[in-house]
Amino acid sequence: EEAFAEVDRFIRYYNNDRIHGSLKDWPPKEYLRLVTSGELKPEEIAL
Repeated sequence: EEAFAEVDRFIRYYNNDRIHGSLKDWPPKEYLRLVTSGELKPEEIAL
């Protein structure tokens, strides 16, 4: 149970608070807020 709680804590940190270079050094939660509000425009990528 303790190991599960620690892994869960890390996953939440990684997906919400950790700075991501691919998101212009913003945490995912903040990047989503900025893009949704129109304050930041996401880069277009070629597929």
